[in-house]
Amino acid sequence: MSFVDHKFEQQPPNFGGLIYFPAMKTLLAPALLLLAQPVLMAQDIMGFLDYRNYFFVFDKGTVTELEPLPPRGFASGGNCMVYASSNGDLKIYKDGAVSIIDQNIAMIPTITDHYIGFTTGGQFKVYDGEKVDVLCANTGASVVEDSVAAFYDSMQRTYSVHYNGISTLAEDGLVENPVQKWSAGDNTIAWVSKTTHEFYVFYHGEILTLASLVTDIPFVAGLDVVAYQDPSDKGLKAFYKGEVLDVDPFMPEKITMGRGLFAYVDKSGALKVFQDGKTSTALDFTPDEYFVKDSLVVMNDKGQCKIYHNGRTDVVVPYWPTRWAASWGTFAYMDSNGSLDIWRDGTSTVALLREPVKDMALDRGLLSVALTNNKTKLVWKGEVYEH
Repeated sequence: MSFVDHKFEQQPPNFGGLIYFPAMKTLLAPALLLLAQPVLMAQDIMGFLDYRNYFFVFDKGTVTELEPLPPRGFASGGNCMVYASSNGDLKIYKDGAVSIIDQNIAMIPTITDHYIGFTTGGQFKVYDGEKVDVLCANTGASVVEDSVAAFYDSMQRTYSVHYNGISTLAEDGLVENPVQKWSAGDNTIAWVSKTTHEFYVFYHGEILTLASLVTDIPFVAGLDVVAYQDPSDKGLKAFYKGEVLDVDPFMPEKITMGRGLFAYVDKSGALKVFQDGKTSTALDFTPDEYFVKDSLVVMNDKGQCKIYHNGRTDVVVPYWPTRWAASWGTFAYMDSNGSLDIWRDGTSTVALLREPVKDMALDRGLLSVALTNNKTKLVWKGEVYEH
């Protein structure tokens, strides 16, 4: 059983934390449309496969079989789950019922708290909770995030950004693809234009110019932020909520973006985190390894597990867990006694006591665990449910 293999993949190749799209010729995971639902901080719905590969959904304490065959992909977002069934039908599970969105889709869809979208037969389609609309009939490439999407029309040779129900023409390439390089965050799109040689960011419905006379600079976008190299002084800058801020006089070798923050190692070797418009030191030296997971920076410091969150660094356990997962401020890990613990806001609690764990997945605060005895256990709001 695997919780990972069937999840929708929606990240492009990442080279050293800087996302690069060569000439936009690779079709990326397709985009989505607003479902007019509030963002939920807790996860109440999760799909999983049992040991027979039957497909189930966990919904607020209730487990229901959805399909006898494993889907091609599935993902949860807020109060619904979308999956591509084995026969190619795109379905949504919501409010205890399953509905078909589209049939015979060619590509696996993408889902966030606000959007669902997919590409089939070259058409870029979006679903608004009631109907499917076609935004582009000749999609050459697309990129998606929580509340913004971008797509390239290979017939019209145009590059557009879709936000708040409106598609805005961002570039007209005339005879070739106008975008040399782009990166997307939850609500931002950043790109370098081939035609104007300018560095743009789309944020809250506006296209802003961050730099001119640009041929190629490293940058990466996230929620409310774009980290990039200043083409003039070569330092690290950040576009943050409409402002341009000086972050570091030296551009780091790698930038790892999270949800509203990014981490990097500065010239002195210290691990820095940019969050809420300011830079803090997570460690005065470089850890053995570190991972940025949503709002958490998880560090392996000489065998100790440390987490940077909300401006401070805490020691979670004095060893490095053999299994762990992090999502939306929650960290789940196997402790030295063989139990599964959940850490949040500096406090750890035991979720499962000495279970024979085969696999585990964490979706915000919802933990699903596959056991070697062919059972599945789910931990939701402090309660354990068994299937």
